[in-house]
Amino acid sequence: MATSIPCALGRLVPVVGASAGELRSMRAAVWHKQGIVVVPLDEIRDEWDQVFLAAIATRLYGARNQKNPKRTRSQERKVTDLGRSSVASQPEPEKGQS
Repeated sequence: MATSIPCALGRLVPVVGASAGELRSMRAAVWHKQGIVVVPLDEIRDEWDQVFLAAIATRLYGARNQKNPKRTRSQERKVTDLGRSSVASQPEPEKGQS
């Protein structure tokens, strides 16, 4: 984990992010302590599961601001389409019909 160095030269030391192992340990700890699952989408091998979880996250937290270069535009459209209601995707009846 990144820590600050409390001295005059501390500002010159680059801040290093958490390693892959440290991130995995943090994910495991939050699962055990709080029941929260953190899964990077690129680690999910099944495409349907990946799209399903991305749709849930989009509904809960909104669309992602940054594009992930690993995802294609067609994958992003699938996630967006899952967030729409089935009523909105049905064509509206013509005037005069009930």
